[in-house]
Amino acid sequence: MDVQCNSCHKVIKIPDEKVPEASSFSFICPYCRERVRVEVPGTRETEQAFSHPEHTAKDSLPGVEPDPIPPGTRVALLFATDETWRRGAEAFFRAKEYYCVLPESAGMARDKLNLQHHDVIVIQDSDACAPLWGVIHSWRGLDRRERNVILLGEDVQSLTPEDAFVRGVNACLNLADNSQLEELFESCLRAHELSLLPWNQAREMESLEI
Repeated sequence: MDVQCNSCHKVIKIPDEKVPEASSFSFICPYCRERVRVEVPGTRETEQAFSHPEHTAKDSLPGVEPDPIPPGTRVALLFATDETWRRGAEAFFRAKEYYCVLPESAGMARDKLNLQHHDVIVIQDSDACAPLWGVIHSWRGLDRRERNVILLGEDVQSLTPEDAFVRGVNACLNLADNSQLEELFESCLRAHELSLLPWNQAREMESLEI
């Protein structure tokens, strides 16, 4: 398989036997060291993903397009109706030099999740967000592991592993803890970064072999 890096535009030849049996994968470009994401057409997982009811054309919002995100930029999708958390999250991630995606509705947020990769996803839990969880919980392997999903809710305890495990997210934050917003988000980023360390090290070793 020949893959072109989105950053330096070099073509990388990947032996067929090293192409994972998945709908997508990523690796570190051996030329510029930027991460390259690859969508594999024609796989069973890809067909299943786009045949799922939540991916049908009639459910998509017209006019929703990918954001113009510069290559190599970290991206945070933020969908919260609580004004304190919405503004606080936007200020926090912009200060960290993330590109912030701010959907105006749950439907738009769902379509944004389907259109492109987001490094961090912050969602305030509500009945209207059910389609978003359907998309998130459909991800497997690298697709899920590389996304730091943070749930905001009233019936959870901040940074409690049990709550996060039950809800299938990386971390849960209680809405009442808005006075500690920055510290809580910082903890979420640090925990996710630590969880990725062994995977990133293994991936870098594979890229060197390629």
